[in-house]
Amino acid sequence: METQLITKTLEKLKHNFSKGIYFYCTSPTIPEKTHYLHNLICLAEGCRELGIPIYSNVTSWQISCENSDCLFLHDPNIRPSDCSVVILDQGWIDVEQNPLPSDLFQSGREYVTVYIDGSDGAATRSWHPAFESFDLVLRTHMLEEFQYPKNFYPWVFGISNRMMAYLDQVPDSVARNQHLLISFRNTKNQHSVRQWMYRSFLDQLNLALAFSELEGNFNPNQSSDASTDVVNTKNDNLYWRQTGRRHNPHYYAALKTSLASACFGGFFVQPFGRNHATKFSILSKRLLSKWGIPSSTIIQWDSWRLWESLLAGCVSFHADFDQYHFALPVKPENWKHYVGVDCRNPKATVERILDEPEILHMIAENGRKWAISHYAPVPTTLRFLELIRQVKSSSIRHNFRNNIMPLASTDNE
Repeated sequence: METQLITKTLEKLKHNFSKGIYFYCTSPTIPEKTHYLHNLICLAEGCRELGIPIYSNVTSWQISCENSDCLFLHDPNIRPSDCSVVILDQGWIDVEQNPLPSDLFQSGREYVTVYIDGSDGAATRSWHPAFESFDLVLRTHMLEEFQYPKNFYPWVFGISNRMMAYLDQVPDSVARNQHLLISFRNTKNQHSVRQWMYRSFLDQLNLALAFSELEGNFNPNQSSDASTDVVNTKNDNLYWRQTGRRHNPHYYAALKTSLASACFGGFFVQPFGRNHATKFSILSKRLLSKWGIPSSTIIQWDSWRLWESLLAGCVSFHADFDQYHFALPVKPENWKHYVGVDCRNPKATVERILDEPEILHMIAENGRKWAISHYAPVPTTLRFLELIRQVKSSSIRHNFRNNIMPLASTDNE
């Protein structure tokens, strides 16, 4: 009965979007300057699997070297206004420095306009008044109960088919190297949360393990080369170029052989009320980064690393989602799907690891299942389509966050 209901719901959603979704994509260029279309790719891959037509201003994202098939295809006979949804991301503005398409907000339009803001920083371009015209702004890095423009809705980086292909078969956590993998791309301008991890959390963890029965069985200092210029196959090279040098098969191999992974990221700031985009908050980011002092608020907390780690079946160490009020469509549960740390009291996390070392293997398995269930391309796209349906049915399209119904969770764990 439940399967029939899901099928009917899916068919209804597909019918509502039979005109397709139009993606404004940035054009591929040399790897050093290529914008990685990750969030657009995740949605397009879900649409393709669900049978929803995909159109684009350019042909982009070659799926494999084995043929010339691309995810985004340009059809000169299809205009954005012919589709059900028109969508673009921050690369259109921030990377290629394009203006917003001149005909994007046509009077009397029936299509829904969406902007995905995956930019770093507290206040990005989507805070500009011009972006109030979008029906929906999907913003990564959001925080609960903080002030945002009315058309914002929380989003995350999530999982793509490329990630799933490289992390399809993963070893059981017991069979892995019992260490905590630490691998960050940007080592010159470290996030203050990562600085704190090195200065505080790892020191406490090392000290505690040195005097416990876990000594020699869990090494929190196992680092991996995070270089971005090492490729294995033609497909590796293809993905390396198309992701702006972010694809690294050696990193995926390191994840699959590690029990745990450090996914910490972001910057400590002082909240100054309910707005982390003030000048005072931005100044506090610089000061706290210099001093390495944890605070009650973390911005820029999301990362590809988090979702790759979860998908790889690693125990993912991260700042506590509840403690720091991270906003996302479906939130993981601490000590069930990941290990969330209170940065002002890391000792509590260390003590629980010492008391319940067996819990790490359960978390590794649960985290992978949870991530695939909620943030693989198909569930991500279904969530997106349902969200668009609710936006279209709202009589006040630009104040939908106060009227929208919560999206149903499919977590049965």
